[in-house]
Amino acid sequence: MHVVVNVDDLGLHPAVRRAVEDLSALSRVTSATLLVNGPDAQAAARALGGSSESLGIGVHLNILRGRPESPAHEIRGLLRADGLFLANYVELFGRYLTKAFSVDDVEREWTRQVERACELGISPTHLDSEKHIHAWPGLFEAACRVAARFGIGWVRR
Repeated sequence: MHVVVNVDDLGLHPAVRRAVEDLSALSRVTSATLLVNGPDAQAAARALGGSSESLGIGVHLNILRGRPESPAHEIRGLLRADGLFLANYVELFGRYLTKAFSVDDVEREWTRQVERACELGISPTHLDSEKHIHAWPGLFEAACRVAARFGIGWVRR
């Protein structure tokens, strides 16, 4: 049996990066997922991108908080008026139920997030998402298509 101990939200804050670095050095974590639109994403990728042999780095797919990688006009249903993600799970779920955005919109944004991770020097080993949103019906299939497009072998389920 192989146990995976994963840390989400790498890229959110320098404290998360330092925790991942410390825990990885102690062999306490096996992977982390990078929030590519997080304020510390570039520093986290620089610090940990080369350690992918001992630490799997994935992408923490996100349509909930922060600034999207896509232009606002392409994914308007996912955004507030100021161009940021909603930052409200219940509101996002309501929009999902009322089809205020399409699965294609989500897949487009997630594709750009994986592209951004690659630009930062990460070869993603897996995908998961903020608040497990990728597990919603239709979105799991979108996450799997993104994974297949980039040759990523694991999607958290």
